Amino acid sequence: MCISLWIYLRGPVQIVACTTESIRIEVYNRTANAKPIARIYVSINSTCPLLDFYPEKLLSLKPNYKVQEKMKKITIAIDGFSSCGKSTMAKDLAKEIGYIYIDSGAMYRAVTLYCIEHNLFGPDGEIKTDELKQDIDKIHISFRLDPVTSLPRTCLNGNDVEERIRTLEVSSKVSPIATLGFVREALVRQQQELGKEKGIVMDGRDIGTTVFPDAELKIFVTASPAIRAQRRYDELRAKGQPASYEDILHNVEERDRIDQSREVSPLRKADDAILLDNSHMTITEQKEWLINQFKRAAQ
Repeated sequence: MCISLWIYLRGPVQIVACTTESIRIEVYNRTANAKPIARIYVSINSTCPLLDFYPEKLLSLKPNYKVQEKMKKITIAIDGFSSCGKSTMAKDLAKEIGYIYIDSGAMYRAVTLYCIEHNLFGPDGEIKTDELKQDIDKIHISFRLDPVTSLPRTCLNGNDVEERIRTLEVSSKVSPIATLGFVREALVRQQQELGKEKGIVMDGRDIGTTVFPDAELKIFVTASPAIRAQRRYDELRAKGQPASYEDILHNVEERDRIDQSREVSPLRKADDAILLDNSHMTITEQKEWLINQFKRAAQ
């Protein structure tokens, strides 16, 4: 049996959540937006009952196993066009390397959902900017860890809205919301606070250019509009939601136009970002490519 164990600890150890998935055990603080106090990654190369153990027992066994040398803790920024699979890539990478994943796009979607539910869109789709500006300090976005998936779920003013922010209605209205300077300023401050300790993977539109311009690893993801629309269509159908490929393609192209032409933090590739066109890459190929980029950046 071959076991490798990587541990990162900060402050008093309090194990509050434990999940097992394949060969991975990860531990985070249950409190929304709290900093992690323990991260554990275990790789086991054979069937082993240790997978049923709790982390406290695992930690007590650490002298018997080889502890991998900790790599430099860095900030990873993944930017790119809509429906490129950025979130999936970022989530997978964060889980693989024991980092925290933050979906910045979910924060803009949450603001958009707030506007929909509070009638802040006019009959022609225009945003009631003055009213939103008055309400912006009332919009509190946080994340809670799903104990089953070990992934963050988006909360709007304390309510879980993870599924509601992923609808086509929200997708069609989020880009205009994201063009508003006061919205971006408010959310960028939150994002920078979430990532100030490093050890995070954050994806969005302006992470490497505005939120974390000094990030050690920046990736810019692209794919053809047709392929991105098909991916989004397949995703919605898999969730049982009504979907039209033509409507989705139009939405993708319109979001590209708005994202690239907005005055505040337009979508663009940072000069030091690495370009990834994943139009014809499998998820496994993308994952391997990302891991290699991380290893180079964190050495």
